[in-house]
Amino acid sequence: MYETLKDLKTEQAVCDALGWDTFKLDDLKFRVDRAVLDKEKRVGSVPRVNIFAEIKRRHNESRKYKTLMISYMKWIRLKALAEYANVKSYLIIAFDDGIFQCNVGNVFPAELSLGLGNRTCNFRNEKNDKEPCVYIPIHYFKKLVDLPETIQ
Repeated sequence: MYETLKDLKTEQAVCDALGWDTFKLDDLKFRVDRAVLDKEKRVGSVPRVNIFAEIKRRHNESRKYKTLMISYMKWIRLKALAEYANVKSYLIIAFDDGIFQCNVGNVFPAELSLGLGNRTCNFRNEKNDKEPCVYIPIHYFKKLVDLPETIQ
């Protein structure tokens, strides 16, 4: 919906760094960035989707904050896609110190906090750039790889 060309390039660079073959999902329909394909396993004649992924860039070290904030609706969508399609859903964050993954299915709901969140910088100049957000404890994020130079 609000993705910029820079966002799309970052998403692709993250997928490349992880060695993923992905399909970019329509944000208005899915509200999640990517379907990760497994070309070895097929459903009929097409590659099987084995992961749904939301990819974000955060310009800070991974341990700077105790939690990571994401839109509540994004979180719900990731959970639902994984549950109903019987696949994994990952929240992938490109921090300054690497690319980290949170397996959404492994997060205990009791450890989540729900609060009203907004961007620290409102680039969209929207008066109501606030929404319910989930705050995920940072210990759920595991480092996958160092941040490639192609990601700014």
